[in-house]
Amino acid sequence: LRLGYVTGAVSALGLLYWCIHQPRKLGMGAAWFMGLLIDVADGALLGQHALAYTITVFAALMLHRRILMFPLWQQALHIFPLLLLLQTVTLLIKLMAGSAFSGWSLFLSSIGGALVWPCWRCCNCRSSAGPKRKARFQPHRAADSMKHRAELKNEQRELHFFRIRLVVGAVFA
Repeated sequence: LRLGYVTGAVSALGLLYWCIHQPRKLGMGAAWFMGLLIDVADGALLGQHALAYTITVFAALMLHRRILMFPLWQQALHIFPLLLLLQTVTLLIKLMAGSAFSGWSLFLSSIGGALVWPCWRCCNCRSSAGPKRKARFQPHRAADSMKHRAELKNEQRELHFFRIRLVVGAVFA
């Protein structure tokens, strides 16, 4: 098993996590850029992972509300086809470029990623119960407003540091 499989699975899980939880802040442009970084770091055909990540993130953005409605183990069942789509697109591009079939071990990272998803989400979320929905935000309450601003600021900070880790991890992988 090559290190590229693990790096691709970790970066794909990170992209999927943030695209599902913060779809307005991380989208297809970030997926394209991350894919290009992985192509350069892995020495793969330029644009191969970029296209695969963009297609996968597009599918995740289309399904993000549905995925968040389910408990963790059912979310993992939704993440598995997304990771499988990523690996399939990557494989098809390799085959069209004239590369030989690398074996079925390529799809093990999809299975592993789906199995790791509940742990990944629990480590990145404050609670595993899913997003908390308030009936209505009441700005006249100063404590609620300050708490809401602090939560938004923390989420933005986490997303910023996660983007930095993704870029650094892809460059040095």
